[in-house]
Amino acid sequence: MKARMAAWGAVLDVPDEALALIALREQGAFAALREGPMSAASLGAQLEVAPRRLRSLLDVACIAGFLRRAPEGRFALMPGDEALFDPAGPFDRQLVHGRLADIFGQRAKLLQTLRTDMPVDAAGPGGEADPE
Repeated sequence: MKARMAAWGAVLDVPDEALALIALREQGAFAALREGPMSAASLGAQLEVAPRRLRSLLDVACIAGFLRRAPEGRFALMPGDEALFDPAGPFDRQLVHGRLADIFGQRAKLLQTLRTDMPVDAAGPGGEADPE
């Protein structure tokens, strides 16, 4: 488990990957995937987020080594990572401790993009839509 947490910490040093992983964690994607593999459409419906945007973030998590592609286009946690992403477990809070303050504005923007299906550049600095 220490090696997986160290890998998570290393990925958090890459801003784009960090934003994607933190958004997935905060939106509950990793916790939901503890129940088993899901498609982006099913997971998006469960989390009430835009599946197309969610799929992009899930792909980033695959590239970063925290998810894998399962049969039939579904996404799954890496074997043994269920405890790492248990919201009630000892590791979940440690995954992002101290990192959210550094990137809170970008995280809010990315979460708003997931919820509204707006392009990232259309969300304002705090995650709200810019007035036109």
